[in-house]
Amino acid sequence: MLCVRALQAEKPFWPPLRNLLMAVAFCWAFGLSDEIHQGFVPLRDASIYDFMADCLGSLSGAYFYLNVRTARTS
Repeated sequence: MLCVRALQAEKPFWPPLRNLLMAVAFCWAFGLSDEIHQGFVPLRDASIYDFMADCLGSLSGAYFYLNVRTARTS
């Protein structure tokens, strides 16, 4: 939600769908880098399920923010 909000504040001329996709892509890249990092930390492990949860959370958060934002402005 915060990534979409930041993108909309920084790039208000971009269409909302582009802001959503860019924010989700950033969150997915961050989630993937976090899982790779955890693979090298003792007593931690990288998990595809954790990465999938990150992906689903970023999609739902961005979608929720855009829907609430659109509902408030109309």
